[in-house]
Amino acid sequence: MMEGLDESFDAVLLVGYHAMAGTAAAVLDHTYCGLVHQAFAGDLELGELGFNAGVAARFGVPVVFASGDDKLAAEAAACLPGVTTVTTQQGVARGTARLLSPRLTAGLLREGVKDALAGPPPGALDLSGKPVRIVFTKTQHCDAACSCPAARRVDGRTVEIEADDYLTVYAAFMAVLDLAGSVA
Repeated sequence: MMEGLDESFDAVLLVGYHAMAGTAAAVLDHTYCGLVHQAFAGDLELGELGFNAGVAARFGVPVVFASGDDKLAAEAAACLPGVTTVTTQQGVARGTARLLSPRLTAGLLREGVKDALAGPPPGALDLSGKPVRIVFTKTQHCDAACSCPAARRVDGRTVEIEADDYLTVYAAFMAVLDLAGSVA
């Protein structure tokens, strides 16, 4: 999701995101894949929005905008105080939402992005030096993830990745998810 991002960018817009795995009444809650029960950077529980905001921060690029359901908007506000959010639907259950019309949604997105780019950027989510801990839904996913040299097994369903540079941690995190996804 952050491929190609570098210091030359002025801002990051996270459009159409979903709340992290385990969020009650969030539409299609997940953290990258259905194999992750929870994920943390240090003590901070994160979903895709948080992990990607960490990548942006590493390059000095502010995340100024996020859109998704109401649960994602709350997650974004907690993770990145001051970020502009647009709620495109109200989550009722994982597969159920109260939707806005496409025309209304398009207008809200357009205005939200304009506001986000015009205002001061929110603070960055600096995850440098924080270990990433992934709790998988099943032990066999953790077994596969442990074949990544950067992963250290913590318990039956949990691995931890540590490195000084967040981009190294993030790359190992993505590799661990690929390995875990290789088993049924």
